[in-house]
Amino acid sequence: MNKILLGGVAVAVLGAGGYAGATFYAGQRIDGAFERNAAELGKYPIIKIVKRDFQKGFLTSVENVTYRIGCETGLEGSMLDGATGTVTLRNTISHNPFAMSVKTEIVYDETTRAELAKVFKGQDPLSIVTRISMNGDYQTDISSPAFVHSEGGTKVDWKGINASIKSNQGWSFVDTTLKLGGLAVDNPENKEKFVLGELTYSANQVKSAEGLYGGKGQMTLAGIEARSEGGEFGGKSFDFKTGKLELSSDTKVEGGFVNGNAKGGVAALTLNGKLLGDVSFDYALERIDAAAVKKINDMSINGMLQCKADPVKDMEIVQQALLAIVKKDPKFSQKFALKTAEGESQLAMHLASKGVSDQDLNSIDTLLPKLDGGLNIQVPQALVERVIRETSAAEEADMMLAMFQEQLNQVVAQGFAQTDGKLIKSKFELKGGAMQLNGQPFDPRQLMGM
Repeated sequence: MNKILLGGVAVAVLGAGGYAGATFYAGQRIDGAFERNAAELGKYPIIKIVKRDFQKGFLTSVENVTYRIGCETGLEGSMLDGATGTVTLRNTISHNPFAMSVKTEIVYDETTRAELAKVFKGQDPLSIVTRISMNGDYQTDISSPAFVHSEGGTKVDWKGINASIKSNQGWSFVDTTLKLGGLAVDNPENKEKFVLGELTYSANQVKSAEGLYGGKGQMTLAGIEARSEGGEFGGKSFDFKTGKLELSSDTKVEGGFVNGNAKGGVAALTLNGKLLGDVSFDYALERIDAAAVKKINDMSINGMLQCKADPVKDMEIVQQALLAIVKKDPKFSQKFALKTAEGESQLAMHLASKGVSDQDLNSIDTLLPKLDGGLNIQVPQALVERVIRETSAAEEADMMLAMFQEQLNQVVAQGFAQTDGKLIKSKFELKGGAMQLNGQPFDPRQLMGM
């Protein structure tokens, strides 16, 4: 046998041995993770392993596991109390070191499988595949196929869904993407229709030293349509549509504080074939105590996972957390606007605290001087009148408009609003402990006859 052939055989043997070793290592690593996960779930009563069978192989392992999900007791008064069910999963684990993966399938009973077959027509209702790299990072892809199904006069057109989640063993980061193709539900006999356009979502989040996640997110919805011609809305047909909806958010967790903002808008709101306008909104939070937020999160999550609810203790935790937030000089602001042919409607508010102490929290007289806030409202009168006409029965429209005008006159006379015949406005301010409503001193105790 010549040297070249011997060398080739040696390389093949070593390669096969190396691959076999890597496969064994991959199997030990990924199979071990499943064993650890099974043991970890034992700490959480809300998820109980009823039955588990793990068949370990060299190239492939298979786990069949049945979970009971829910709380039999411990959440008295909650909608989750006593609500339990079971689900069986089959995990097929590939040990290929170059493509470690887990395919997860839901095991349905015969009746459920037959019903799903009518809808999905031979397609798998749900696909879940997790791919794992040698360093422990993973990506889970979830998808459900499109289908068209008619039953009882209603036609459902589902465009499918695809989602992806990337992270690592320590969950130090989470990257998420989602695409929902859209949904249309149509019942010609009842003259009803609902359409949800394509929805996309993405987020990139990083876990902070405070144990909270911060990052950026983006969502876009192509539009919504809801229509009913059955005369259920004041004897008139109802047709509501929107154009594109966009939302973006950016949250940072650093220095012990959560700072974030969210903004977006909805284009072309249309009611009964007539354009209302465009909506925009903007929210901002500053200096929110991260430790207090984490306490509330932990209380909510751990209580549910442990099937334990203690309303009194939970309320104490929430109150303590809110007090901690107030004492760290937090700020909140929001602005909502609707642009229409009649003009722009606005709702804007802000609230901030400065130097609040424990003693201040016990007295409204010492607390108010340390708060700065305001609320501005503006609505075109012609817009209100148009909405009343378009949502009222023809024979009732004049009466409804007269009632609105009478109520508006009363509110203006009492000083709660101002109007110039075009815009209805109201402005509330709190600064240095003093309150003003539409430029005049205001004492809310007067409303209660105090």
